[in-house]
Amino acid sequence: MAIGSFLFGLQEEHMGAVVNGYHEKYGRPLEKDLTLANYGHVEHALVTKIKCAVNRPGYHAEVVFHNLKVVPNRAKLHKAFGAMRDANIQGMIDADHHIDYETIVMVITTVAEGDMMMMKEEYRRKSGGFTLENDISEAFADRQDCLHLILMILNSNAPN
Repeated sequence: MAIGSFLFGLQEEHMGAVVNGYHEKYGRPLEKDLTLANYGHVEHALVTKIKCAVNRPGYHAEVVFHNLKVVPNRAKLHKAFGAMRDANIQGMIDADHHIDYETIVMVITTVAEGDMMMMKEEYRRKSGGFTLENDISEAFADRQDCLHLILMILNSNAPN
């Protein structure tokens, strides 16, 4: 488990360099090899840290996308993306595949302003062109108290 101790001790920018160096040397992503090594919760934490180091807005978009996967109008789209689902994200979705409102709110309220625009663009790319705002509006339609706050946060740094 020395690799785990080493990776957990790295700053985000150094983690990116290690991930790139590993890929150049071995020709495969470090995340995949950690998954194959099957470290369980430690593996999940390391893969999450690596994904954040490589593309933080992309990781946040991925988490929100997978937690919104049951938005009714998106059923076919999400089914098409099913083969690409990351096992690490699946743990955040409950057994009945309901929308995990808590995780979505946590991600959106903790994303730094500078990352918000990039996260929204990554979400659009992952969802096949759908906007995060529209999917959030559909998912939170029956939770108006949360919806307005989340949309305000999403659009707080939108260009004028």
